[in-house]
Amino acid sequence: MHIEFTPARDRTYARQLFAVTMLRSRIFTGLLGVVLISAGALAYQPDRIGAAAGSGVLLGLGICWVIKPFIMARQLVARLPPTWYADRTYRLTDDELGWQSARARTALSWDLVARARTYPFGFVLWQAGGLASWDIPRAGLTDGQADELTRFLIDRGLLPGGAGGDPTPARVTADGRPAEGQS
Repeated sequence: MHIEFTPARDRTYARQLFAVTMLRSRIFTGLLGVVLISAGALAYQPDRIGAAAGSGVLLGLGICWVIKPFIMARQLVARLPPTWYADRTYRLTDDELGWQSARARTALSWDLVARARTYPFGFVLWQAGGLASWDIPRAGLTDGQADELTRFLIDRGLLPGGAGGDPTPARVTADGRPAEGQS
């Protein structure tokens, strides 16, 4: 396999990417909010001012933490430096995936990749344990190149379904949730 392309990466792409890669963090944050709201509701005692005030603080914090998962990806995108959007050329071979821009160059062995998922906006790759993720945008890939990359990832056991699995990307909304009719 030898695929080389230079895609555009914009704010919409960044939001979609971070919504998917931040999913565990978003779930944890939302659950923490629910726990804080529950603790605040259980601690409420209208006849004790101190308990009522503490309950109000817990409820307020809980509401903030429940709202946060819905805005996390947008907050992160707002903080991205302009260099994140700079043109970069991707080079994918049987041995490694690499990309370079005017300011940086990176190459990784496919052996570092433990799993991959495909989405309408691109391919997302994770290291073992989910510690780091890398992205390969679909923009700039021809249909043939996307199919070749999908087959390569299936053959390496990185995409679910094994050899001959369904290479059709999962459909997700801009914030990373499954689209209607997807599980």
